[in-house]
Amino acid sequence: MVSGLFRKIIPCLVIFTYMCGSSSFKQDPQSFIETPVSPPDQAVYFGWQPSQEINSSALKSRSVDSSKFLVNPDNYTTDGVIYQKKYRSNLISIIDRVKHSMNIGEESVGFYHDKKDDNQRFYVGMDIIMEEVAGADYGARAKTVIYNNLVPVMESVNAQKVLLKEKRIAGMVVGFKWKGGEQINVWVSAADVERFLNRGMTLDEVVQRSELTDGQGKRIILK
Repeated sequence: MVSGLFRKIIPCLVIFTYMCGSSSFKQDPQSFIETPVSPPDQAVYFGWQPSQEINSSALKSRSVDSSKFLVNPDNYTTDGVIYQKKYRSNLISIIDRVKHSMNIGEESVGFYHDKKDDNQRFYVGMDIIMEEVAGADYGARAKTVIYNNLVPVMESVNAQKVLLKEKRIAGMVVGFKWKGGEQINVWVSAADVERFLNRGMTLDEVVQRSELTDGQGKRIILK
C-alpha cells in the first residue's frame, strides 16, 4: 500500500517541479537576451572575411574631430585662408555630413583655386580617399569613383548655399584618390551643382561639363 502511494506521489512531484522550473524561467527576462554576434563572427560563419582596412578607414573618418579635416591655414598661398576663416562653421557642417559615409582626407577641406585663373576664383574642395577601385584601366576606375560618389558630395556642399553664392567662389572640386597613387579631380561650377540638384541636368551632363584633372593638374577627358 505504501509503495503504491509512492508510485502516485513521485510522478506528481516531478510534474510540479518541472512546472515551477518552467514558470521561473519564463519570468526571467535575462534568459531571453541573446548575445549579439559581431560582424566578423558572422563573416567567418558565412565564409567571407571583411576587409579590416575598409572598416578602419570608415571608422577613422567618423571618429576624428571635424576640424582636423580643414586645410591648415598656414598652407594657403592665396586669399583662400580669408574664406576659410569666414566660412569655417559651414565647412565643418559639410565635413560632419560627408564623413559618416566617406573617408575624407585630413587637412583637405578648404578653398582651392584654378591655377589658370590667376587666383581670382575659388572652389570649395576636399579629398575623398577610396579603397581599391574596380576597372580595367584608369579611365574605367575614374568613372567608377565619380559616378558612385560625386552626388552625395554635391548635396553636402550645396546644403551650405551661402558658400556657392559668394562672388569669388566659382563652384566645388573633389579629389578622389585611391590605391596605386591614382587620382582624379572634378571641378564643378556652382551653377551646374544647382541645376543638377534641381533636376535641370543629368549626372552625365555634369561630368561632361566639368573640368577633370589628374594628380599633376593635367586635364583629362573620359570617354
